[in-house]
Order: sequence, then structure tokens, then C-alpha cells
Amino acid sequence: MSNETQIKRIKIQNFKGLKAFEGEILGKDVYLTGRNESGKTSFIDAVWLALTGKNIPPKPVTTGAKKGLIEVELADGYVVRTKLAVGKTPIQFEIENLNAVDEKDKFVKAPRTWLNERIGVIDFD
Repeated sequence: MSNETQIKRIKIQNFKGLKAFEGEILGKDVYLTGRNESGKTSFIDAVWLALTGKNIPPKPVTTGAKKGLIEVELADGYVVRTKLAVGKTPIQFEIENLNAVDEKDKFVKAPRTWLNERIGVIDFD
């Protein structure tokens, strides 16, 4: 990520093996530790999905739940939000501008394009 785009907060609800997580990012480095099956991979997959739209799992919502949510709040006042649901329309993607004055400016019109231009294309080799 570029220096001007930093993650401030991450919230995950009912994504894969992770029922709930919410936390602030207080520095440049994030260390993810935990026992096996504690949700580390689900956390990484959730952030990856939110920022790239790639690798959507066949069943993204935690077993037994009807809805899921991934929110990545950027330090400059935008929230990248991925809503998950079991059923016909499993994923809805939006970027909310928390600093918008007008209702018409509250949501980014082409969110994936905006995110790719802002952060760049994220990919692993």
C-alpha cells in the first residue's frame, strides 16, 4: 500500500471461520498470531477480499449465519464495505465517504476502479 492510504480499522462478522473481529490498526506493521483454527486465515482472506474482490470462497458466510460483513476503514475517511449473504446475491460491495457533505457524494460511484487507482492492484505471485 502507498503511504497515503493506510488502514485505520477492520471489522469482520461471520466470514468463513471468523464469527467476529473488530480492531484498530495502530502502526505500519500488523502481526497475526494465534492457535490453529483460531481465524488467522479467515482474517487474511477477509481483508484480501475487501481490498481486491478476488478469491471469493464458495461459502463465505460462517456456517449457521445468514449474513456477513467485512469493513476496512481507511485513515482518510473512506470505508470499504463488503456485505455477504446466503442466497441469490451473496456479495454487495461499496465504498462510503464518511466526510461527504452531499448525499450524492456519500458512496463512490465505481468502487473497484477507485480502489485499484487508490491502492494499486494487489496480487501475489
